Amino acid sequence: MRLAYNVLRSPLLPVSQNGKSENITLPDLLALLAVDQVEGFDGLLAHQRQPWFLFLVQLAALALAADEQAGIPADGDADEWRRLLLALTPGAEETAWSLLVADHRQPALLQPPILEAAAWARMQPLGGTPDAIDVLITAKNHDVKQARIGTAQPHHWLYALVSLQTSQGFLGRGNFGIARMNGGFGSRPLVELVPSMRWGARFRRGVAVALRQRRLLLARHADDYAAGPDAHRLLWLLPWDGDEGLPVPSLDPCFIEVCRRVRLCADGAGTLSALGRPSEGTRVEAKERKGLVGDPWIPVNRGTGGAYTVSGEGFRYDRVADLLFDKAKFDLPPSLLPFRDDSPDMLVHLSALVRGQGKTEGLHDRVLPVNPRIMQRIAREEEREKAHELAKRMVDEAKISIKAVKNGLLCLVQGAPEKIDFEDRSAQATLVALDGEIDGIFFTHLWQILGAETDEARLAADTAWRQRLHDLSATAFQRGCRRLPVPSARRERSLVLAQALYRSSMNKNLPLPARATPETEEAA
Repeated sequence: MRLAYNVLRSPLLPVSQNGKSENITLPDLLALLAVDQVEGFDGLLAHQRQPWFLFLVQLAALALAADEQAGIPADGDADEWRRLLLALTPGAEETAWSLLVADHRQPALLQPPILEAAAWARMQPLGGTPDAIDVLITAKNHDVKQARIGTAQPHHWLYALVSLQTSQGFLGRGNFGIARMNGGFGSRPLVELVPSMRWGARFRRGVAVALRQRRLLLARHADDYAAGPDAHRLLWLLPWDGDEGLPVPSLDPCFIEVCRRVRLCADGAGTLSALGRPSEGTRVEAKERKGLVGDPWIPVNRGTGGAYTVSGEGFRYDRVADLLFDKAKFDLPPSLLPFRDDSPDMLVHLSALVRGQGKTEGLHDRVLPVNPRIMQRIAREEEREKAHELAKRMVDEAKISIKAVKNGLLCLVQGAPEKIDFEDRSAQATLVALDGEIDGIFFTHLWQILGAETDEARLAADTAWRQRLHDLSATAFQRGCRRLPVPSARRERSLVLAQALYRSSMNKNLPLPARATPETEEAA
């Protein structure tokens, strides 16, 4: 089997459409995405969704830009997309889109050529299943079972290759990560403003964002990137000896990278497996750029001067508030800038697979409804500063309510001592649950306050936020009182003092406006 599984000609991709699953080609897929007729992808794992989405968007943007098209054509059918994709791989039209190419001197899909016979002879087995080359790192086979896909189909290998080559980090000597992250243990975050979470809607907007950013970079930073026929776009087309990296100025801003020397092979029965070999350096020479290579979905961390790395805490409300509003810490990515024709109901979508040293620290994904008018406002520096001041105050108020519950519950479980031990973690489960509940309502109230157009409306929205904090914290406090153990001999006294401590803390540090009574209304 010298050549097999060509994604431009063979229907290898199982796509859900109109409640049914059908295997289609890559050009068919791009045509369906362009008209928003894709519901999902069978066999695509949760952590593979972000790399697969970005791969499709960048591929479409590269194809359109190379053909000097400003956007997705209204009448672009599968044949047109096939023509555009083939134009990206002159001289390798068949092999560059095939998963299995026996001649290692030719490029295969997401697999760079290995020219030297001696280098090919040193390739080592990586695994016989797609997940053996995927990005997930699991401890002792606990979190996600390793090598769990027993009868892998071609699309499983494709998803794993995309995940590996476009989102992997550093994994030991010779196993380097991608250019679009700040350091080998960083992450490649995706932050976007979208009209919906449907694949097609996100795809259309993503392509528009990528093309807009590409034009801007080539206009303002022409020496930092390349365009035209000499620009490197699909890095798996280029031979890789494992030593020499590609300089960023030789790359198209939308380049699709490959970070590992990997090739698929087949045994006599046609069963696929992967071979690989460590490299002496990264495929792209971009260490000094700290992940900033023109990706429009990555925020800039102003403290490090590099790409934003998501922590193991993911997209908590306080982290997202800083990301969106704190101009001293972060520059907004171009993908968050609104378009003039945006609908009244938009979504902020944040996603990242967080990695640590020798481990995976979680797949984090969050969707926040937002009015595009608010995004237009915070795109202006002075408005963003005002939003940051408000968000910071609200985060502080959330912490006040959590602290009040903590103080009251610790007073209770410790039997109302003269001096409370604040290192006691007895109430931690209750506090974590309360923080999660606040997380769920934080942005709803923030948007309401930011969107208020009068002082009266703003005061009403702010009061509603504080009242919600009082309600949530009171419920959490009562729940903790019922569940936590209390010294029996001092239970009644402890409960009274704990309630008094909780209420005084809330009333002092997070007071509500005085409510009008019939008497005060008559006096007025």
